[in-house]
Amino acid sequence: CSLHTTQTTTQTTNYVPLQVYESTREALSWHEWLAPQQTFGIHCLHFYNNSNITNSQLVGRRIRDAICDQVRDARGRRPAPPEGLPDLPIVFQMLNDKLQLFRDLGGGSLHKRGYRGNAAVHKAALNEAAAAGLLLIAGWQDKCRQPGATLADPMCGSGTFLIEAALMATQTAPGLLRETPWPFVNWHDYSDKSWRKIVRDAEGRAQEGRQLWADTEGRLLGNDIHRGALNLAKDAASVATVAKYINFSNKSCADWIPKRTPTMVVANPPWGVRLLPGQDQAGSSSRGEQRQQQTRGGRKWEQQQWQQQQEEEDDLADTWQQLSIFLKQQC
Repeated sequence: CSLHTTQTTTQTTNYVPLQVYESTREALSWHEWLAPQQTFGIHCLHFYNNSNITNSQLVGRRIRDAICDQVRDARGRRPAPPEGLPDLPIVFQMLNDKLQLFRDLGGGSLHKRGYRGNAAVHKAALNEAAAAGLLLIAGWQDKCRQPGATLADPMCGSGTFLIEAALMATQTAPGLLRETPWPFVNWHDYSDKSWRKIVRDAEGRAQEGRQLWADTEGRLLGNDIHRGALNLAKDAASVATVAKYINFSNKSCADWIPKRTPTMVVANPPWGVRLLPGQDQAGSSSRGEQRQQQTRGGRKWEQQQWQQQQEEEDDLADTWQQLSIFLKQQC
């Protein structure tokens, strides 16, 4: 459920920008880590509680300059800036005056499994890594091996819980779904033989896991009142190759009767006004715009806002009431 997989390249204690530059430049032979024509990128992971440096962007620029200058001195030219994903993603963190540099093996956040692709994303979609973590905490990795194990999500939205539960039940590594190349395959110390073995082992576990899930006769059941959200869920499940393991229903939560009594119920219900129907993806307007509207509208504007807030609170309460009815009747 991690978001980043990194490898430490160097660490040192720094107090001023010049020391950041010098220590980075002297830390490694960067021209040996970057092949000609390869690019690198710098990204800040964590930054706080530092004595004399308060700007992470300044630290990032000093790190970039140090690497570029060393490569230029070795080859006669600086590395070109990346046009897309860099060949060597470098992340840094500076905590309590200690600077650490890492190679990012994933090239970005690992919550992006690949099954969302470039498709539209539900405005309240749950982070995939968070969903997997909650399922692990709830013990789904063990419960899914019990005969007839059934997981139900009465408000499944775009299906994140169900898809992650299916991947877990079938022992499918999320990285197998990835289409974007891993950055480390172009690194100087990459072993193609070792990586191919890792992939084969993962594919073997997934094949075995699919058979185990079939043998348990388990079920994954999802429901949502919004047909658009269900369409997103079905599309994502299809891309993740787990569509055949999930049964979807389009009903009110209170009216939904699962085909089987659930072993486990998971849900990410609306918990705030910003997630209710009728609001756009960008959320509420800025405070400046609200003040302008309030000034122009006066008391009428205030009454409209109060009425809208009451309606939203009523809708939210009704949604939670439906969930409570489902839990009481079906579980």
